[in-house]
Amino acid sequence: MGSPKMLTKPALPAPHGRSLLELLLAMTIALVVLGAILFSVNQTGQSSRQDNELAQLNEDATIAANLIRWQLRMAGYSQTRVITSSTETPSRNFVGSAVLGCEGGYTNTNAAAWRWDPTLNPPAAVISQGCVNPAADSAPDALTVLFEGDASNTVPAANNAPTDCLANGVVATVPSAIEVGAPYTLVENRFFIQNVAGVPTLSCIGNGGAAAFGAQATSQPLLPNVVDMQVTYGVAALFQPPADSGRSAYPLFEARQFLRADQVDNLIPGNRDASWQRVVSVNVCLLLSTPNDALPEPMDYQDCRGVRHPTAADANDRRGYRAVNVTVALRNRATACANANATFPDLCR
Repeated sequence: MGSPKMLTKPALPAPHGRSLLELLLAMTIALVVLGAILFSVNQTGQSSRQDNELAQLNEDATIAANLIRWQLRMAGYSQTRVITSSTETPSRNFVGSAVLGCEGGYTNTNAAAWRWDPTLNPPAAVISQGCVNPAADSAPDALTVLFEGDASNTVPAANNAPTDCLANGVVATVPSAIEVGAPYTLVENRFFIQNVAGVPTLSCIGNGGAAAFGAQATSQPLLPNVVDMQVTYGVAALFQPPADSGRSAYPLFEARQFLRADQVDNLIPGNRDASWQRVVSVNVCLLLSTPNDALPEPMDYQDCRGVRHPTAADANDRRGYRAVNVTVALRNRATACANANATFPDLCR
């Protein structure tokens, strides 16, 4: 028999570590992958923030447009009354100007330029404070809306009184134009742009909560980041009926031209209320912006003054902008067009 073979243990490979070159290569690959992930996350976050801010901008523009549109649809409203007299008499409590305006805004927002004076006969708008000088106008315009308020056309207060733009109950009354001893509630809402903590903000002040008409509460913000408001007024031609018709001159309902507030003031020299009663439509342009630099480069847009952007001054402006236009016919100031064609066939062409 041969001698048994000796079993030998297989030799293990000699232990060794990674080379410095391998470690550097692995770290480089990991850093590239991590950088790509972080870049993708950052780009996704920026895109999401941009989309959110632009979506908020569009939503705010819709809210602002609807608010102004609703107010202008109410402008000049007054309950129609039955008139038995054969002479020319008013048919409503409120026969004054449906809207009033200030080019460049009010010089004092809490004591605004326009006041409705119920002591005049008939009650009319008068100037107690000035508007910003239109010749140097670089400020947003201001708009006043007036209408007869009740618990049906406004959100009623706790005592069922009508409310102003700030939901304050309007308790003061003014004399009726047609019924002696029957005062009514006249709502006066003033809209303008003011800085609130450095942010341009669409604001309102109303005549609610005051014991006497004309007294104003403190203005309150409605919507932030409203950069500009420009208002023009559609003015009707003045129709002069034949001498034997028994009627005085009155405006047609068709807007023949759009004017600034300071131009409307002087339509009928010395009688601003009669001048403003010729306004039958209103165009309001609101320019809104995002609160932050949401875009990678300056935005291409046209503002409410017709200026195309970006300009040289916009080199560092990365905010988003949107201009929204609202044009509303003052339906509560419609005149006799519907029934006048038989007598005056050219009246409403």
